[in-house]
Amino acid sequence: MISTVCFTNIDSYLHEQWPTEMVAVPNLGDWVESESGKILKVVKITHTQYHRGISAPYIRIELHYCG
Repeated sequence: MISTVCFTNIDSYLHEQWPTEMVAVPNLGDWVESESGKILKVVKITHTQYHRGISAPYIRIELHYCG
């Protein structure tokens, strides 16, 4: 599993619980579903070693609605 941090700047989706692990690195345009069933598209993928004080490999995934 790949450690993941998903985020969005859409106010109505800020409190959604997004996946924290994925079976593979997603592609741009893939859909990601929150715990409550809301779905957003992957618009940016960043491979990183450091996030919020934790030093470990992560992928940061920016999500947005693309109709």
